[in-house]
Amino acid sequence: MEDILACANAHPDNLFVQFAAVSYGTSYKVDGGPHYGETAICINRIVNIFCPQEDVVDAEDKEVYLWAANRLIDIGYYENALKYIDMLMQTDENEEENILLAAFCYNKLGLTDQCIEIVSRLPEDNYYGTYYRALSLIQEKENDEALKEIVKLCDILESNADEKQEIGVLLHELAQKAVIYDNVQVHKYGFYNPESEEQLKIIGDNELLKLYLDAMYYCYRDIQTEEAEKTIEQLLKIDNELIGVNFLTGISYLEAEKYDEALVYLEKVVETRPDHIAAWYTISYIYDKTGRYQKAYECCLKIKELVSSTDHQFDVYGIGYHNNQLLLQLEKELGVEK
Repeated sequence: MEDILACANAHPDNLFVQFAAVSYGTSYKVDGGPHYGETAICINRIVNIFCPQEDVVDAEDKEVYLWAANRLIDIGYYENALKYIDMLMQTDENEEENILLAAFCYNKLGLTDQCIEIVSRLPEDNYYGTYYRALSLIQEKENDEALKEIVKLCDILESNADEKQEIGVLLHELAQKAVIYDNVQVHKYGFYNPESEEQLKIIGDNELLKLYLDAMYYCYRDIQTEEAEKTIEQLLKIDNELIGVNFLTGISYLEAEKYDEALVYLEKVVETRPDHIAAWYTISYIYDKTGRYQKAYECCLKIKELVSSTDHQFDVYGIGYHNNQLLLQLEKELGVEK
C-alpha cells in the first residue's frame, strides 16, 4: 500500500499509476486508515486530468464525476463526494442516481434536513426516497413520523413483487433501527414497543410489519425465545421468502439453541444473497459451536473474501474483526499451517 501511494505521488500525471493507487486504496478498509487521504488525492488527480476545467460539459465528464463520487464514498469521504455530485446536479438536478448518491452522503453526514429535501424530488412511490426519509426521521428522533415511513415502505414492498428482495433489505434495516438499542454505535435508536397503542394505530392493519417488528423485538431487545418462535411462525405464513424474515428465523432458532433448524434458514439467506456477511458469520458460529470446525473454517474464509479487513465505518458491528478472531482459533483447532 505504501509503495503504490509513494509511486502515485512521484508520478502525479500517470493515469495508470493513479488508477492503481485508487484501486488499492478503496479496497483496503481499516479503522483510521492513513491511506484514505492519499487515495482521495489520487482520485482528484484523475478528475483533473480528465476534466481540467472543473465543469460538466459532456457525457464523458459526467462519467468521470460519477466515478469520482463513488470512489470517494468507498473511503467514507462524503463531503468530498458531494462536491462532484453537486457538479453532476448542475446539468440535471432531478437525475435519480445523483439524488440517491446525495441522499446517501447527507445521511452519512447526519444532514437530515438536506437528505429529506433532496429525496422530495423523487416520485412519492420511490422506495429509496421513503427509506432515506425514514432514516433521517429516526436520526431526528421523530419516531412516529419515522414509523409512518416504515409502514409506507412495507406497503410498497407488498405491491412490488419484482423488486421485493431489494425493498426487503431496506425494510429490514429500518426495522432493526426501530427495535434495537445499539450499545456499540453513537446512534442509539430502538423506539418500537409492541404494546404501544399509539404505534399500533400507526401500523394499522399491516400484519406483515407488525409481526416483523415483534419478531425482531423478541429476538434482539427483550429476548423471549418462545414468543419469538410463535411470532416468526406467523410471519413465515405471510412471507417465507424475504431475506430478513429468513435471517430472523435463523436468529430465533439460534437463541433457542436449535442449531440445525437455524442453519436451514441462514443457508436460505446466503443462497439468495451470497454477500450477507452477518448470515455467513452466524453460520460459522453455529458450526464452531457444534464442533464442525472444518465447515466453520470454510465459512470464515468466505467472510474474509467479503470483508478483507476491518473498518467500523463500513463494517459497523466489526464482523471482519470477530471473523479474524474465530479464524485464528479454528486454525489452531485444525492445525492449519500458514
